[in-house]
Amino acid sequence: WTSGANITLPANGLYLASIACTFQNAGTNGGIRVAQIKRVSDGLNIVEANCTGTGGSSTDWFVPTATLPWLGTAGEQFYVNVKQTSGSTMTMFQTVVAFTLLART
Repeated sequence: WTSGANITLPANGLYLASIACTFQNAGTNGGIRVAQIKRVSDGLNIVEANCTGTGGSSTDWFVPTATLPWLGTAGEQFYVNVKQTSGSTMTMFQTVVAFTLLART
């Protein structure tokens, strides 16, 4: 997956959908950081990882992760949404997304 591109499932099956996002702490203000995998067709949020920065050092990094089983269909598409719901400036280092096919249906 590359930034700006949709993720397209290649087959009908049971998938393990996972996301991990590396955020920098927001200096003295801390704050809540959220990374989501959303379905393109209706914006449904299927996986969400979040963390709350404690404030203090802006050299601290947080890596929220989440994994969820997903019964998907071939051609179904997803995108990543990364946001901040509180705190000051957000710095994101990387986001890793994976759909692992566990079984075909």
